[in-house]
Amino acid sequence: MVMARFATADEMGTFALVSNYGSIPARVLFLPLEEASRAVFSKTAAAATADKSSISSKDARVQINNARSVLITLGKLQFLLGLFLIVFGTLYAPILAALVRHNDVAVSQALAVYCAYLPFMGFNGFLEAFVHSVATKSQLIFINIWMAVFTVVYMLAAIEALYRFKLGSAGIIGANMLNMALRIIYCKIYISKWFANFSFREMLPHPAVVGMCASAGVISIAMRTALSHLPSTTFQLSMLALGGGLGVAALASIWIYEQSLIHSVRALRAGTLHTKTD
Repeated sequence: MVMARFATADEMGTFALVSNYGSIPARVLFLPLEEASRAVFSKTAAAATADKSSISSKDARVQINNARSVLITLGKLQFLLGLFLIVFGTLYAPILAALVRHNDVAVSQALAVYCAYLPFMGFNGFLEAFVHSVATKSQLIFINIWMAVFTVVYMLAAIEALYRFKLGSAGIIGANMLNMALRIIYCKIYISKWFANFSFREMLPHPAVVGMCASAGVISIAMRTALSHLPSTTFQLSMLALGGGLGVAALASIWIYEQSLIHSVRALRAGTLHTKTD
């Protein structure tokens, strides 16, 4: 509705192109895991709401601990995806788009912003799945009121981005990012209250992986400056080759330092992610 009223045809076309192709990695990688998580969250809701006294029973504790493990697993995955998208997506996706689309600046800028937006969308997806699974009917009414408020904030931000600041499709994506951030904050507060002992710090990747991705970003920025004198196509191909090499190194660091996460993901996909109880 906002785009139809305030965006030009070119801006709507750019947004449609970027959103259709930019969301493919998230749909392929995380949608199956989110679907598997919903089954765990539903069991958690049943265990937690069946009877107040059942919270202390062994079966209830198992289901609640399983949901906690799923949240941590999906959170780590989203953090890793966010690292890759922010470092490699924002730096290299515009270069690839410029190579394919003959230096289309609007598409390149929108794609860079969309790469930063995807982690927000991913986090919001599984956090809201949990909240909506365990919330009571009265809580859901209150939650939906807040979601409506966040939607209004998104619409106002999108109008400002398009009408006043002339940011085009990148402004729409930025407004969506604000909307997702507000939803994530609300879900974080709810989840922190729902679990007796839950820390979102458990979702953070291994420091070595974070360091590798940060180093890749610094190297990429430095090399972009160093190679800027090259002809356009040579520069783009050289940077993409560099990005490929750094990406392999970052993936290797995940393989070395995140073996426990890899095992958890495999268990989640197979429906066998469980935790021990005392």
